[in-house]
Amino acid sequence: MARTILARGDGVRWKAGLLKARLPIDDRALQTMIRRAGLEFPAGEGGDMTVAREGSDRLYSLTITPVQTNGQFEALTGDRYLVPINDPDGVHRK
Repeated sequence: MARTILARGDGVRWKAGLLKARLPIDDRALQTMIRRAGLEFPAGEGGDMTVAREGSDRLYSLTITPVQTNGQFEALTGDRYLVPINDPDGVHRK
């Protein structure tokens, strides 16, 4: 599902190793939240935001969440946050 959302590029996309929002105003908010979430745990703070989609009034809903890694994964990615994306048009599995 995440690859499908990112491949659409209608609201969020993966560019040069970064999660980016299509609109500059959304991207500034997203990058700020990612920076804050990526701070050393437990200082990192997360949050919720919506991202506008091209050609749709239905917004993506993102939750930026800091993740405590205890050093296990930082060597691989350096990331210390998780960003689930809710697709309002997505097919939900039962």
